[in-house]
Amino acid sequence: MAFDSFAQVDADTRRLRAAMTVPPPPGRLWAIDQTIRQLKQHGIWQCLDVLWMLAAHDAQAARLNWKAPVSFALTAVNSPTFTRDRGYAGNGTTSYLDTGFILATNSVQATATAACAGVYLNGGTTTAASGAVNLGVNDFTNSTILPRGTSSGGTGMRGRINSTTTNDLSGTLTSPMGLYVLDRPDSATLNGYDEGVLNGTFAQASAALPATYSVYLGANNSIGPGPANFSDNRIASAFMGASLSAAQHAALYRITQNFLASMGAAL
Repeated sequence: MAFDSFAQVDADTRRLRAAMTVPPPPGRLWAIDQTIRQLKQHGIWQCLDVLWMLAAHDAQAARLNWKAPVSFALTAVNSPTFTRDRGYAGNGTTSYLDTGFILATNSVQATATAACAGVYLNGGTTTAASGAVNLGVNDFTNSTILPRGTSSGGTGMRGRINSTTTNDLSGTLTSPMGLYVLDRPDSATLNGYDEGVLNGTFAQASAALPATYSVYLGANNSIGPGPANFSDNRIASAFMGASLSAAQHAALYRITQNFLASMGAAL
């Protein structure tokens, strides 16, 4: 579908388009615009600090932060693999993407006691890996999302948000692929959402927002050793922001799924 006028699209769509070195096809621009409008309609866009849709038509476009295209573009380190319309994947040993986003310094929406972070995976290892991190930073307090953790028999979501303790949530994942989100609604609770549905919960005390290091995708930005816990999963989307309601998580999944499905990147 083509627009009669570029002025018809949302102002945030125009800002994102202006930051792209390679223009998106008209149909892709329409899909981007509809996604942004729907996120705003459900109050989700307003709650996000950063949003990357790595499944893009071009590698440079894939690294842009949709919320503020002039800030926090991803930096590819050690050549993670970009696949058009699918996303970026690390090699599980050395490559990752640096967000440049330091939670305590740069976050406007997320707080120590109300925050969420999520990734949509559409490729890579499907077996359990207790150490593989798809979104993470570790500088005394952590925000990390792992696939199925081996400490729970390789079946449960594992991670932490602004905490000094990593937990296995009570739910069971059949696969680490798809959209999964960790959400801290208060100072004592961590919830896990799998495909927009509450999958598990855990009592996890909050600590301060990570204040020293930026968040990595495809690895953990860890104290001392630097990048660690590399993942080979392909990331189609990632975001961080304030805690969302159950209805917003369900809407976020539908919106993300529809956008990725429009280019064949959804599961």
